Amino acid sequence: MIERSVEEEGHRVPNGQGPSGHAGYITPEELARRKAEQAASVVVPNPAAVVSAAQNAVRDVGVNAAVAGGRFEMDLDAMKALLPEWEAIADKLGDMCLQAQPLPGLRQPAEDPGSTVQIRAARSHALAYLASVQQQFVYAQGYVGKLKTAIDNYEKQEHTNTDAVRKQG
Repeated sequence: MIERSVEEEGHRVPNGQGPSGHAGYITPEELARRKAEQAASVVVPNPAAVVSAAQNAVRDVGVNAAVAGGRFEMDLDAMKALLPEWEAIADKLGDMCLQAQPLPGLRQPAEDPGSTVQIRAARSHALAYLASVQQQFVYAQGYVGKLKTAIDNYEKQEHTNTDAVRKQG
């Protein structure tokens, strides 16, 4: 991986460090450079641009993982705020699964070779879409379950700690 520095307000800072001091921040200049590279590679495919984009992605993942220290922590208020959002996401994905169920059963409009090719492609895409939405739904449900468990465990621990302080007090 190529290490570069980004010029910011006359100061050189390592990639991934922004003016806020938070790792994972991408400066507007760096973002503009990346978008320009991406746009140029769309017009004329450039292997160097592909390598550069991959290096940017690897660097971003590494910086963000380092910030988290390999784990992610939330306080009780943050978890309670996220829970209804994730429940809504899971509900919407559940509805999308139901709506996508009939898609793989589409009927061929005519008995000709063109229609046969088209219906095969449509069914293949419908199955892929349905599988993707179902996978997202399962993930969202799992995340909701984990949030509920974490909230419950957090509240139980707070109650236990409060009781212990009262007994000592």
